[in-house]
Amino acid sequence: MEKEGIPLIHSFEGVKRSLQVLIGPEGSIEHVVCTRNQLLRHNARSVSLDVEAEPQRIGARCARVFAEAGVARMRSTSSASRLPRGR
Repeated sequence: MEKEGIPLIHSFEGVKRSLQVLIGPEGSIEHVVCTRNQLLRHNARSVSLDVEAEPQRIGARCARVFAEAGVARMRSTSSASRLPRGR
């Protein structure tokens, strides 16, 4: 793993939860969708909405972290682009 990196997605057999978020261009959290996915041999056999409070809270928290990081990066990139450039 040291040379190849760590995958961001792991798939396991059985039921897993999926969190999907939509973050607007200005960093606003537009949607948080949580699903339960029943997997069999790496194929989704069923997908259903997960409306329990805990996954929704986790999804919203993750979305805030990513949104804040994205806005901070946009600000630093914007500030850097305004700096005088050497020739």
